[in-house]
Formats: sequence, C-alpha cells, structure tokens
Amino acid sequence: MCTAWEEKTMRKLLSVIYYEYLMQLKRIATWAVLAAAVVISLIDSFPSAKNLARLEFLSEPSYFIFRTLSFGALLTAFGLMFLISNRLTIDQKTGMKHLIMASPITKSQYILGKLIGGFIYAYTVFSLYLILNTLVFLHLCRLTFHSRIA
Repeated sequence: MCTAWEEKTMRKLLSVIYYEYLMQLKRIATWAVLAAAVVISLIDSFPSAKNLARLEFLSEPSYFIFRTLSFGALLTAFGLMFLISNRLTIDQKTGMKHLIMASPITKSQYILGKLIGGFIYAYTVFSLYLILNTLVFLHLCRLTFHSRIA
C-alpha cells in the first residue's frame, strides 16, 4: 500500500511527465520533423508504378517496412534527439524551471519527469510515423491492386 507521501510524490512526478509531454507535442518543430521524415521515406519507397518496376519487392509489406524503417526512422530519431536535448535549457530560459521548482518537487523528480515525458513523446511520434507510412502504403497498394485488375 502506498503512503500519503508516496502518493504525493507520484502525483508530482506524473504532473512533470504530463507537462513535458504536452510541451513537446505543442512544438511546431515536432510536426515538421514528423512530416519531413514521412515525406522523405515515402519518396524512396512510394508504391508507384515506376518504383514498383524499379523495386520488385516494394509491394510486399515486409520490404516496405524495411525501407521505411531504415532511413526515415533514423531521420526521425535524429530530429527527436535534437528536439528533446534542449528541454532543460529551454525551461531555464523561459523561467518554467523556477516555476516548477517553486512547487514542492525535488530535482530528481523534475529530471526523471522530463526524461520519462521525453520518452513517451518520442514513442508517440514514432508510432505516428509508422501509422502514417502504413496508411499510405495500404491505400496506395489497394489502388495499385485495383488498377492491375482493371
């Protein structure tokens, strides 16, 4: 069973995680990195007629996933790394760190909350990246399949 002190500590940590997650998702750079990664990965592995002629296995989902994860995911990872790396300094510059530290929270809770929030944020963006690529692939393969039948 949790004591009242542990409950308050966990609530403080969760509030820092929630704040960090929302602050990262509200950044325009997040959506720019996601859009750039999706566009760049689809330029190379777009299931069009020319790419299907050039890459015979492109219509297979496993090959498409390999092509999508090889370069686009690396680009997304580097973009997210740069976005997450300066969160502590941004909080220092904007004065948000002083506002958060004015509440009864320890430095370890603050840093752990930032790290966990950044991890959840990166997981969310990677999931969106994979979902967008999968939806485009399924839609275009369906169109390519129907055009081959007709």
